Amino acid sequence: MKESSSNQKSRKNKIDFLRYSSEEINKNFKIKVSGFMHGCNHHKLVGVSGLVEIVGLYHANNMLDRAFKFDQKYKCECKLRSGLKVTFYYQ
Repeated sequence: MKESSSNQKSRKNKIDFLRYSSEEINKNFKIKVSGFMHGCNHHKLVGVSGLVEIVGLYHANNMLDRAFKFDQKYKCECKLRSGLKVTFYYQ
């Protein structure tokens, strides 16, 4: 099912306010969201727009800042009080 053009435009506008470009994020990380959302357990890989849709723009920016500051070799985990865990796997 295709999204309406207004939904695509609003999602694109939100991505424009990220501190990092989508290309830079996708080049450096694989993003996995896991936890309890929408009434069931989820464990799925998401892109930048999926991350912004699930956690919101404010939390996405904070998580990305943290992931780029960490200089680890494997992963960076960020947990929300709602029970969601976002994991950034370094490439």
